[in-house]
Amino acid sequence: MNVTLTADNIIVNSDAGERTIQTYGKNAPGTVTINGKVDSDKTGRLDTLTIKSGDTTINGNVGATNKLENLKIYSKGSIWANGDVNVNSDMIARATDNPESADDYLKAKDADGKQNVTVHSVTAGNLVSLAADNDVILKGDITANGASQRAVEIVAQNAFDNEAKVAVKATNGTWKIYSNSPETDKFGDLNSENLAEWGWRDDAGFVYNANSDAKNRYIFKDRPVITYTANESSMNIGGEEPRLSYTETSYMLNGKPLKGQFTSYFTDGNLDNMKSAYGLGTVEAVLDRSIVDTKKVGEYKNGVKLDDTGVTAADHGYILNFNPAKFTVNGPTVDPKDSTVDPKDPTVDPKDPTVDPKAPADKPQ
Repeated sequence: MNVTLTADNIIVNSDAGERTIQTYGKNAPGTVTINGKVDSDKTGRLDTLTIKSGDTTINGNVGATNKLENLKIYSKGSIWANGDVNVNSDMIARATDNPESADDYLKAKDADGKQNVTVHSVTAGNLVSLAADNDVILKGDITANGASQRAVEIVAQNAFDNEAKVAVKATNGTWKIYSNSPETDKFGDLNSENLAEWGWRDDAGFVYNANSDAKNRYIFKDRPVITYTANESSMNIGGEEPRLSYTETSYMLNGKPLKGQFTSYFTDGNLDNMKSAYGLGTVEAVLDRSIVDTKKVGEYKNGVKLDDTGVTAADHGYILNFNPAKFTVNGPTVDPKDSTVDPKDPTVDPKDPTVDPKAPADKPQ
């Protein structure tokens, strides 16, 4: 069943608090099209319009004269809000396979390439929540006045599209924007001025909690890779252990250097800032004492390891490739022509002034 409402003014009069238009059930969802302005019947009423449908289109302003309390659109197709929306409390638009679920829209999954949410200007007294199994497209400013760390929440399984360069404002809280990859997003001029979160996925490995994050934030499915490599080292048996080191091999995002990327939108591409925030300066090259015995001559394949005890980058979705290196314990250096010293004897230090390499060897008793 498809529903079309056409009038200059469409009034929501809800003594019970909510009016619902529903076109899905056991059968394929029908479309809903509203041609005209949508208002509450009078100022101060707590009128909510809820739409449960397939493709949903509103061709008119909502709340321009008398604001609705809430506008909630749960679509199994796409959503187009082609006019401005102004509500006292919440504006919710979800174009997903399970749009009425309280949390399913926040679970990462493969984009379906079809279900989009397109909105023009939205102003909400509390929150704005826009979610799509493909793209979320902004054509006008988004403003939410609620005191929440998710006052504006935009969840795009594929791309966040702000090609129109509109503003997103959470006047008393913060905004959170989820998408697949910064490489396919169109950020406009929207700068979080903060580090991003990475590795958004539907498993226990994604530990980000938006409710406790008091900063504007981009969250991506992508995962940058940090690679550090320990440098090979060696020592002479009985000598001092050397100072160990490592090389900062690379910081990569999808095979490209992260440095300098996307710095107009989030700060990870400023490597000094990112390294400081995540404790990467605390990395140390150390001997792996479970492998290396400095009192025994030999080559220890992974004898130098990297201690990342103070590093928190993995908690924010980074992949850490910290590679070990070989460590060698050398035996004593002796003159192979000197019969008085057994070059295989690891206890003899040829540099020891108390040992006379020319002294006759002790005769067996």
